[in-house]
Amino acid sequence: MKIQSNLASIQLERKTYAIFLHALVFITFIALSNTTFAQSTTGAIPENAMKISYGNGWQCNPGFIKNGETCAEIIAPENAYLTGSSYRMGWLCNHGYRENQGECIAITIPENAYLSPSEYGLGWECNRGYLENKGVCEEIILPENAFLDKSSYEKKWRCMNGYKAVDNECKEIIIPENGYFNKSTISQGWECKYGYRQIGELCIAIEIPKNAFLENDGRGNGWKCNRGYSAVGKICEVIIKPENSHINYSGNDWECNKPYRKVNGQCSIL
Repeated sequence: MKIQSNLASIQLERKTYAIFLHALVFITFIALSNTTFAQSTTGAIPENAMKISYGNGWQCNPGFIKNGETCAEIIAPENAYLTGSSYRMGWLCNHGYRENQGECIAITIPENAYLSPSEYGLGWECNRGYLENKGVCEEIILPENAFLDKSSYEKKWRCMNGYKAVDNECKEIIIPENGYFNKSTISQGWECKYGYRQIGELCIAIEIPKNAFLENDGRGNGWKCNRGYSAVGKICEVIIKPENSHINYSGNDWECNKPYRKVNGQCSIL
């Protein structure tokens, strides 16, 4: 009985010691947290700064920018204005000026150009009828039968209808007989009428064989055999169906009835 009493006493002492350690750790954590909080809320906000609306941080007042743990006054260079933000340098150059090593340098506008409304790019753009080339605006030399077009990627001009660009000229489009002007066909500017096919620089009538009809979709012969006929070279031959078969969906071949299968040109059950 005495041994059991001693064991119970030892276990109680261990539990008490464990509780004491947990309590000590918790008290230490609270003390450190309070110290950190006190440091972040008292004396942590530098001069010319304000506490942010969330958390315990701070930010510089307008006109100042963060520099380590202090707020330094933003000194805008000549021809610049304060943005009211601490982003980047806290200032931007006036319109017509560009930042260069902490200064605002006037944008040099070449002849036949104007100041761009955008702050990106060169800062200027060439007048209509001129094209930028190595920092200057060169006059666009329009060939005969052409007009200015800024949407044109390289030349900035296009040929009038009935003409096509060849190098730096606008050459007249020669439309053959039975053809018509079509500016969407950039390579030549024309295409053949329906029922005709281009062969070289000519539009040749499509010859339709017997038992066929015109189907000029730009593929094949320009014609298609009637249903029940099949194209053999330049003619349409009647389809000879084997027993237990029928004309297929295209109308120009046959297939076996189910459950028959095509074997050596015949329909049989395997």
